[in-house]
Parts: sequence; structure tokens; C-alpha cells
Amino acid sequence: FIVQSLNTMIKTVFPISEDIWGRLSLGFGLISVLYLLLFCIREVVRRGGKVLLLMLLLFVSLYAYSLIGSYGRGDPINVTLGFSALWCFSWWLPVGVCAFTIKDYRVLYSVFVKSSYIVFVVLLFCFLQRNNLATNKEYNMSFGFQIVIPTLIHMSEYHLKRKWYFLVLVVLELIMILLYANRSILLCVSFFVVVLILIGNSNYKRKFFIVTAVLALALFLYIDGEAILDNVVLFLDSRGLSSRTITMMNEHNID
Repeated sequence: FIVQSLNTMIKTVFPISEDIWGRLSLGFGLISVLYLLLFCIREVVRRGGKVLLLMLLLFVSLYAYSLIGSYGRGDPINVTLGFSALWCFSWWLPVGVCAFTIKDYRVLYSVFVKSSYIVFVVLLFCFLQRNNLATNKEYNMSFGFQIVIPTLIHMSEYHLKRKWYFLVLVVLELIMILLYANRSILLCVSFFVVVLILIGNSNYKRKFFIVTAVLALALFLYIDGEAILDNVVLFLDSRGLSSRTITMMNEHNID
């Protein structure tokens, strides 16, 4: 995730050609894959070799079915092979099986917490430099997919430890998501919050208070939300800022 955030930051901050974009992604991908192969894959195969084999067979079948369908419709298959299938088999499947074979998930979580600070700093720099670009000042899907990881981790840490600095990090990350990320990330964050409230908290009084407050806020936004969003858009415009997500909310197009 650190490597991916660096990839996103470099592409956002520095003016590079589309040809270099592809090579940069390939280079970062090779670094990640080589790291996985050198340090992890032997243990992954030892612990979860059967699972890895089953997943490879499953996804080979799924991609074969997809390619046959595309070929029958006369659609191109190069994107599926060169992008989706390549990343699936070289990276996501091995990483998924690697996570599956971890014996103590507290170790994985601890590593996520430590790395989340690095990812946050890299993406904060990326966010602050977005106005220096000629295009894409208000929207970056790759940025959204990267910022969601530290956001969920810091939400979890604040929920567990109630430390004020985690709350500050979460607020900053939510602002970055609203101003620069894609809408689907809000869905991830919302679902995680619901899980924390309904499952992760054993204090029923606190649950009732939070659910009531959220429902009251939702009702307030439903009744007077349009005026609020109009003012938010005007405020952002006055500061030379814009947000694709907030604009879509204001245009009733968030779905």
C-alpha cells in the first residue's frame, strides 16, 4: 500500500506523459511482486498451497468465460488480459492468499497501523499539490482507493483507543475524500462506521445515542440539505476549491 500510494502521488504531482505512466505502474508493480516472491511466497505456498491452487483454477475459469464472451461479441480482450487479469494473477490473488495464511491477524493489523502513517503523509502531499495540475484538480479515483485504507485503520484505532490524534487524522482524511476522492469510497467508510456502531460497541446506551443522532442528522439534511449544499459549494468556490462528490450531491446525482 505504501508503494501504491507513492505511485499515485508521483502521477498526481509530477507532469509526466501517459507513456511514462504505464511504465511507472509496471515498475512499481514489479517491485511489489518481487518483494512478495522473495520474502513471502514460499511460506504462503507452504501454509496455503491448496487454497492458492484452487483460487488460480477458479479465476482462470472466470477469465476464460469472460474472454470467450468478449470474443463472441466482437469486443477487444487486450484490456482484460493486459490489465485486469495481469494484476489479478500477479498480485491480488497471491496477496489475498498471503493474508488468508496469516496465523495471528494482530500482527497484520499492527503492520497496517504503522504503514498507515506513511501512506497518510504521502497522500496528504498528493492532495495539497493537486491544484498545481492542469487537469483533474477535483477528482482522482486512484487517490480514493489509496486513502480509504488509512482512513479505516485510523477509525478503528480511534474506536479502540479514543486518542484525539486519531480523530484528527480521520477528520482530515474525510475532508480529503470529500474534496478529491471518488463516491464509492464514501460507501466503504459508511459501511465500516455502521459495523463499528452496531457490532463493535457493546454499550447499548451509546449505540442508541449514536443511531438517534445519525437519524436526526439525516432527517435534517433531507429537509434542509439542498440549502446547506448550496452554501458549501459557494464556500468552496470562494476559496478556489471544488469537489466532484459535493457537486453531485447538490445536483441529486450522488447515486
